Amino acid sequence: MAAIFDLFDWAAPQSVDIDTVVLSEWDGGASVSVIVKNTGTETLQDWALAFEVPGEINYVWDASIDHEGVIAIATPDVLKEEIAPGEASAFGFNILLGPEGWEEPQFQFGQLTENGSGSPEPDIPGVEEPDPDPAPAPTPDAGTPPPPADNQTSVSHDVEVSVIYASTWATGFSANILLANPTTEEITLSEIFWSLPDGVTIDAVWNADVAVVDGLATFVPNDGFTVIGAGQAVSIGLNASHDSGETVTIDPTVYVLGTTTPNQPDEPDTPSDTPVSEPWDGTAPLNPIIGTQSIGPGYTFTGENGLVETAKAIRESGSNILKIALDPTLYGMSSLYQWQPVELLTKNEAFQEVLAMDFDHYFFWLERSGPWADNLGISPEEYEQEYKVTYDLARHLLETFEGTGKTFYIGNWETDWNLLEWNPTIEDVNDTRIDGLVDWINLRQDAVDQAKMDVQAEGVSVFHYLELNRVDDARTNNFERVVNEVLPRTNVDLVSYSAYDVLLREENIGNFSEVLARNLDYIASLLPEKEGLPFDKRVFIGEFGFYLKYMTPEQQYDLTLEVLKGAVEWGTPFALIWQMYDTAANEGLYLIGPDGRPTAIALLLEDYNQQMAAWFDTFRQSNGRSPTDEETRIQALNVLNQFPSNTA
Repeated sequence: MAAIFDLFDWAAPQSVDIDTVVLSEWDGGASVSVIVKNTGTETLQDWALAFEVPGEINYVWDASIDHEGVIAIATPDVLKEEIAPGEASAFGFNILLGPEGWEEPQFQFGQLTENGSGSPEPDIPGVEEPDPDPAPAPTPDAGTPPPPADNQTSVSHDVEVSVIYASTWATGFSANILLANPTTEEITLSEIFWSLPDGVTIDAVWNADVAVVDGLATFVPNDGFTVIGAGQAVSIGLNASHDSGETVTIDPTVYVLGTTTPNQPDEPDTPSDTPVSEPWDGTAPLNPIIGTQSIGPGYTFTGENGLVETAKAIRESGSNILKIALDPTLYGMSSLYQWQPVELLTKNEAFQEVLAMDFDHYFFWLERSGPWADNLGISPEEYEQEYKVTYDLARHLLETFEGTGKTFYIGNWETDWNLLEWNPTIEDVNDTRIDGLVDWINLRQDAVDQAKMDVQAEGVSVFHYLELNRVDDARTNNFERVVNEVLPRTNVDLVSYSAYDVLLREENIGNFSEVLARNLDYIASLLPEKEGLPFDKRVFIGEFGFYLKYMTPEQQYDLTLEVLKGAVEWGTPFALIWQMYDTAANEGLYLIGPDGRPTAIALLLEDYNQQMAAWFDTFRQSNGRSPTDEETRIQALNVLNQFPSNTA
């Protein structure tokens, strides 16, 4: 095998435990964290893991992965390579998988040798030596793209190229090259060329293969990213290192197969069955407290885009609450505008259609955590970029939806996982990492607050929230987590609690009201006071659910009803069930299943929404005003208490 195997001793005594955590799974792939714990008495350094790859790895964090056939060798980044006794290190990757999904492979631990003559090779059962790699294709002349072949055309005038820098740091950056097709016909990509500036090295790519020869990088898009439909877009991404100390400009040259005729597609009419917002009557709309969400739906039934179909399904349930991700890739769309939320909301037809619906409360995942997650803090350039993205989004919402009565909540997903680098065994977190997260949360809140001051809009509200998810770790063990190390140093409007850490513990079943209130009280005690907010309490449940693959539908219904009652009793302004449709992981977390049938929870939510809406209308007619939070909470509890449990 190749030289990298020879650098490590694969027969060294092993005092490690190796485990994997599937962070998320979808149809055809998964995001996996690998945790390596030192169970010995000496510090581990210069280590590697070998394992058989069950699919194509297309993104890696906190490690480098080299391949020899079906064998992968993972070597940790510098900040991860030293593991003290009793401590753990983690790295992760995204991987493309077949229909069988993720199956944990056998890992072989190795340590770097002094003379580079490690032996024997890693012993991974069932793996045979691969055939030699085929000879590389002919390479272009140094630094310059070759002339187009007979079946190629250089079409910089037909393909709209934009570069989004997802993250930058002192010695590198992460970027997406977006390739949009403004024509009325398909475009098939052939190659993308980039003449690398001096000192630039490409470290990783996704959605493409790359070869670098004499300073010229040649990207060949992977299957699924070669054809750009009319009016659609694809993206390829890369991580790169440099020694310039300044942002590197990416100026690619695009070759396609055949020729195209530029032409802007016609704008489609809004579908007639879309529930479009009615004019606002000037009174505060109902907050029914209980709602649901749509993040990465794994199936559809109507042929519509998954975002639009699930939003309609939620509205048809009577809910006026919608939680979605500002990420088109989670709804089967291209990554165009993935990191540009204003452009996404103004140029993507599916998102435009959803924002035109008559929801009163919109929750947005705005996931842009890269700048603080490198353990280097946030640079002035990163601060300016992140602030601008959030400010522009908040300002757009305030100006566009003034006078509609809508409220928007801008937040993120389960921040503890990113803080812990996906390793739940960590007790103490790098101080610089904590400081960077605090700065990131505060700059987003400052951007929202400043936008509100600048616009002074009426009849529309925008708030910012931080989501946390490892509360028990901090409250019971005093581990460093977002709730105790980050939250007290912020000025956030609201806190979202993704409550799986307490609700999925078997010993808490039947006692959810008490254990949930205990954690909600703990979060609220660490949330700094903030004036001028229209909430009696500022901690809400942003996500919870119970897996049907582990229980019966009757048990799922009873547990969900118990949590909803406990949340409303405590006074959470929202309690959002995960979710309308299941993800492709098919774990049984849904209100409407892959067979199209609603669960008992879906029927409960529909009945609940009807009763709350009828009460709200009657209350306003009788009192000439909208109900207070407390009046709504009491009514919500009255309605929930009407629903019997299966074990009552």
